Amino acid sequence: MKILGFQKTTLLDYPQHIASIIFTGGCNFACPYCHNSELIHPFKDTPTIPEEEVLMHLGKQKGKIEGLVISGGEPTLQQDLLEFCKKIKALGMLIKLDTNGTNHKLLSQLIDEKLVDYIAMDAKQPAALLHKVLPQNTPEAVITKHTDSYKKCIELLKNAPNDVDYEIRTTVVSDLFDSDLAETMASELSGVKRLYLQPFVDSDSVLLPGLHAPDEDEMKLYQSIFKRHIEAVEIRGMDI
Repeated sequence: MKILGFQKTTLLDYPQHIASIIFTGGCNFACPYCHNSELIHPFKDTPTIPEEEVLMHLGKQKGKIEGLVISGGEPTLQQDLLEFCKKIKALGMLIKLDTNGTNHKLLSQLIDEKLVDYIAMDAKQPAALLHKVLPQNTPEAVITKHTDSYKKCIELLKNAPNDVDYEIRTTVVSDLFDSDLAETMASELSGVKRLYLQPFVDSDSVLLPGLHAPDEDEMKLYQSIFKRHIEAVEIRGMDI
């Protein structure tokens, strides 16, 4: 596992649980509003955190720390993710996985082998526009592969067993979002359990500077559109 960040305690990233969180290096997306842009293409000499350090911490904190959040970057790019999850589960820990939904085969295997307890999947664009958050010059075959996987992951979550909880997350950027796009996404996500709309927050680490955050009226409008198709639609990160 290429672990580039390790936060030993988080009260925010795993709903209703005290957890640790790791950030893996590498991502197959290039979202313009990405806050972890330094993780997309990390340098070869970027220092990594040994798995053993994470495992040792979780072992020592068992009873205080309830689980581990695996974020990124895109964790499903890690070839040894499955084996790493087995090591975490051997410690009796819960696992929450953050993913962009481009590896439905691995996600399905993690669910089938009971190696994940909570999945947070990003819905960044309608399936037909997913290429907008992929790196420039991405081959058409790769775009098609990611798009198909994204659709399959949505269905996978809709049919997930009762012991696997999940959420869909969408970041709203005023410059990149409108009512028509929201309607298309809402239709594609119809039937999912839970959707969180997150307003974009600018920072120095954003991949594309100059983007704008939505205001309260925009967020409420998009919430109303998604609620036509999804029962639970909440706004996260804004006091409304």
